[in-house]
Amino acid sequence: MNKEKTTIIEITGIMGAGFLPGLLQNLKREFEESFLYFDTENSQRNLKAIYHIDNTWAESKDKRKRNRIDYLLRNSDRLTSIEWNELITSLNWIDNLFAKNLAYWKKKYGFVDIAFRRGGLLQTYTLLKGKQWEEATIYRKPQPRLKIFLIACKSIIKNTYTNDINSIKIIKSDQENYLQTPDQAYHHQQEWLEEIEGHPGVHIIERDKFSKEEFSKSLALKIPELLKPYIKIESKVKIFISYSTKDELFARQIYNNLIESGIQCWFAPENLKIGDRFKQEIRKSIHLNNKLLLILSKNSISSDWVEDEVDMALDRERREKMNILFPISIDDAVNNTNQAWAETIRRKRHIGNFTNWSNEKKYKNSLTRLLRDLRNEDI
Repeated sequence: MNKEKTTIIEITGIMGAGFLPGLLQNLKREFEESFLYFDTENSQRNLKAIYHIDNTWAESKDKRKRNRIDYLLRNSDRLTSIEWNELITSLNWIDNLFAKNLAYWKKKYGFVDIAFRRGGLLQTYTLLKGKQWEEATIYRKPQPRLKIFLIACKSIIKNTYTNDINSIKIIKSDQENYLQTPDQAYHHQQEWLEEIEGHPGVHIIERDKFSKEEFSKSLALKIPELLKPYIKIESKVKIFISYSTKDELFARQIYNNLIESGIQCWFAPENLKIGDRFKQEIRKSIHLNNKLLLILSKNSISSDWVEDEVDMALDRERREKMNILFPISIDDAVNNTNQAWAETIRRKRHIGNFTNWSNEKKYKNSLTRLLRDLRNEDI
């Protein structure tokens, strides 16, 4: 069995405020689809992640015990010594549930690189203050590598309580444990935030997107930066953008959107350094990136630079037996050209259609398909 350690990331927040139902499931999927993991010998592989929600697991194993723990936590400042010891034992039971779940997946897959957990030490800290928390956690294992507390502004919380059907359903289904109005959720969040800000090593991240899907993608971009001191992960898809400088407005727009979607890009205005030798640096970058996004237009088809970049990509395809070239068009020039290299691409490749890129809705649809195809392609 692989002996690589699992990086545990605790993520918490008020349900309906910073935290949303299904968020950890989405994060697991985003990480597995988007990143490669590098082990201690610097060998890369597809990243494996799991998620675990303490309350869900505790309820599935022993609902009465889970409810008892909630009671003890709510009344922690007036427990008898017997009840306090019961609480400590129960918290260790919850930790053991997590450890068993993690062990199960490690046995099944041979390794788990990242485990997302809602609960654990961070959530206990918000419920038990000061000395109580220290006493309750001193012997608890396993310890998280990252602790993240999610918050949201009033308008996003209100939007969630009004429009997010899944969140509304879950919040209404458990009125004892979930706050029933956006004002209550925001107020409770601010109380937790006051406690969290005094806890060392916690990263506070604001939910800047209403949609769970968009927020998951946003989080999946931020967390790798926080992980850099501990593990090495890289984007699965690394793209060299080939274009004519006359089309830089479009090229920069799609570059920004790819970066926002968690895709690593080489884009000349951002990556060429002062003094770099153009051809040498471009050749090296085409070799290091596993995709070349070709922006076809009247301008790029007549560009010797772009033709050379395409030739390098096609040469790699022949040698490495993999798809590297991803052509997209922003006008109809490729359909009418007599340039041999562009004619060949038109005959042999499906070309993504961005000819209506100035139309926001059509551009977004084309971008969604491009992202899907880039991520689904075998790397």
